Amino acid sequence: MVAVEELLLYFLIVPAIAYAGAAFWVRRAARKNAEQELGFLRRPGVLSRFLVFSVLFFVPVVFGAVVLPQVLRIPEGTNEDLVVRALGAAWATASLLTVFSQAWIVVRRRDQAFQGPGFARVLILCVIPVAIMDFMLLADLIISGRADSPRGGPPLSDPAAAALILGIEFVSIGSISGPLAAFLSNRVQSLEPGRFSRALLLGITGAVPAVVCLVLALRAIGTA
Repeated sequence: MVAVEELLLYFLIVPAIAYAGAAFWVRRAARKNAEQELGFLRRPGVLSRFLVFSVLFFVPVVFGAVVLPQVLRIPEGTNEDLVVRALGAAWATASLLTVFSQAWIVVRRRDQAFQGPGFARVLILCVIPVAIMDFMLLADLIISGRADSPRGGPPLSDPAAAALILGIEFVSIGSISGPLAAFLSNRVQSLEPGRFSRALLLGITGAVPAVVCLVLALRAIGTA
């Protein structure tokens, strides 16, 4: 049996820790700007932009709160517990990768993120890892639904559990797309209109492994 406390750790506590760490990292980057520009933190819009990024970092916590009730419905059993733990570990890992990928983009672009028209462009780049997290949410909801057998029904078979865990592994591999998208988009030095298109294209390219892994995961889940 998987304890509720363990599930809370996977789906809520770890994402919340990631949120706090990313917010601290971005706040520290803003303070570095303040060290170079007196009164930077008191400029109109700086605090509100920081709050917008902070809300974006909180998305995995919200998604985790959506998935958790579904996971709690999965009945007890040896195979069911294996699937639940695999789901939890994958979600915690994906949350960390997603949030710190977003923070990496903001810190890399901190001069543009907190002032001037570059804010919207940085925000768009930060949305790409969130879109990847959407794939994780979709797969987790499908997997938890497959693992949730009717009350009094047969337990999850070994082949079905193996198929679901394989799907989870594919989705976990796909979660590396967050750091990959951040790395590729960060290679573009400036976010001027022409260069921003290149940064956006590179970021989207980084999300391709997540799409491929989602397709593979859905195929594996379909055999469960």
